Amino acid sequence: MHTKPAGKYLRAFCKGSWDKLPGRYKEILIGAKPHIAYETEEDQVIAGLVAQGFGIAVVPYMELLLKLDLNILQISSPPCERSFYMVYNGAVFMPPAVRRFRDFVLSGRT
Repeated sequence: MHTKPAGKYLRAFCKGSWDKLPGRYKEILIGAKPHIAYETEEDQVIAGLVAQGFGIAVVPYMELLLKLDLNILQISSPPCERSFYMVYNGAVFMPPAVRRFRDFVLSGRT
C-alpha cells in the first residue's frame, strides 16, 4: 500500500544522481523536494514502475513502452544525448572480426 504524503510534492525516478539532469530539468525542480521512492539501473523496471502509478520517468525509447499502460511523450527540447561505451578485456582472445570492429571504433571513423 502506498500512502501519499501530505502537502505538495514531486515524485520522480532518475537513473544516476540529480546533478546529472540537464539544465532544463534542474529549472523545473527549483524549490521542489523530490521524494525518491525507488532507484534502479534498469530502464524496463523504471517503465514498469511508472505503469503501476509510481510517478514519472525519463527513459530511452524501447518497444516495451508500447505494451504498457503509459502515455509516451517524446522530448524534443532541450536536446538530449546518451553516451555509449565499448568495453573489452585485452587479456582475452578477440576473433579477427571483433578486433577489426574495435579498431574501427577507436579510429573515430563513421
